[in-house]
Amino acid sequence: MVGNQKRGSGVGKTVLIVDDDPAIRLVLTKSLLTLGYTVVAAAETGEEAIQLALQARPQIILMDARIPAPDGLEASRAINEHHPTTIILVTAYSDAETIERAKEAGIMAFMRKPFDIEELQPTIEIALKRFEDLQMLRGAVRELEGKLEHRKVIERAKGILMERRKITEQEAFNQMRRLSMSSRRPMHEVAEAIILGIQCLQGDVP
Repeated sequence: MVGNQKRGSGVGKTVLIVDDDPAIRLVLTKSLLTLGYTVVAAAETGEEAIQLALQARPQIILMDARIPAPDGLEASRAINEHHPTTIILVTAYSDAETIERAKEAGIMAFMRKPFDIEELQPTIEIALKRFEDLQMLRGAVRELEGKLEHRKVIERAKGILMERRKITEQEAFNQMRRLSMSSRRPMHEVAEAIILGIQCLQGDVP
């Protein structure tokens, strides 16, 4: 760990710096410490950045775009695949290809080189908020997908009961609800058990 000075609104937030220029690493480190951030490590290459990111799991990564292979964008993509993180790209390039690759890599914000230190904290805080909002959205989507999948399972189990017991949809639902209450198991688990039981009877399950 490089260290931390307890000042500024960055207190409690960890940062990994990735840049092959030692002068830039030094400037960023000093600025971040002044703002209260904890600099957990600094890397010079893309390979080193990936290893350190997965080991230290920083909340923020300041990533230079042009570093020894893999470059900053490819390293960012690899990091986000294993440990989604707030990554800010620090670059002098803003061409269409760089922007498109940044989107694909999950970059949260840009800092243009030569950068203004006064923009460092606002850029970080905005990127953190964007990342938080994105994670909340992803969580909501996963929850919705789970509910839809549960609904499909319940509907399938209801169909099985209706067909085998010659009962109405409401009667099938009521039977499943009673089973759920008596067994203290969620409806979708009861439905899965019904489906599995039928598959076993039909020899569909080894």
